[in-house]
Amino acid sequence: MELTNIDIIKRIDKELDDYLKQQTADYYPILFNLGNCFKLYKDKDNFNLLMAASFDFKINLTMASYSLFSVGAISNENRIHHNKNIISCIEARNFKLDFHKHYTDFIFRYRALLDKYMGLIVMELKPDEYNNFISSTSRKKAYKKFCKKNSFSENYITIFDEILSEFDNKLRTPEAHAAGRIRKFTLTDDYNTDELYGVSLTAWNMLVSLLSFNNPDIKNKERFSIYQCNYNV
Repeated sequence: MELTNIDIIKRIDKELDDYLKQQTADYYPILFNLGNCFKLYKDKDNFNLLMAASFDFKINLTMASYSLFSVGAISNENRIHHNKNIISCIEARNFKLDFHKHYTDFIFRYRALLDKYMGLIVMELKPDEYNNFISSTSRKKAYKKFCKKNSFSENYITIFDEILSEFDNKLRTPEAHAAGRIRKFTLTDDYNTDELYGVSLTAWNMLVSLLSFNNPDIKNKERFSIYQCNYNV
């Protein structure tokens, strides 16, 4: 794929945006613009790598948005039908399996998205350190060290670390390395998914904030092009 042609980049970007609008009834805002990435990165020595990483980030951001939207829609519909006692056992089970499918997809895609986000920041600011970063045992710890070394604000470092740790502890780690937490909503009559959904929304809102050009918690934000790769520039 030719990532050095701005017309192709804009076409791909529009196709991804149109897909998200179609799947979510235009519910989620468009957070990341590949055309802006092209303009911001075009004079950098590692332009091709930055554009490839940005393209990958945009695809996964689109899919994660769709997954989270599906989780909320299924959960709400399930609760409404259950409260009105108009849902059969089979329909209830189908709701729960759909919830499980989309929520699991969101958990792993979102966590991968955060790794890609951290990688983009490192790739842009310190490209010579990128290979060491992606090969580190814990990218979360490596990124925290990177942020401190490069004078990111303490507020940014603390919030990012706390929300990511909560997401890992309550969702990603149980689903990836233990017996899981979502399964109990699939196998029982417990319809209260508010706690887990709340953790996801908090994590998602953090990402939205990180992609906002007007984020007040980041020092020297004019140096970080990734914050300008949205539709609000």
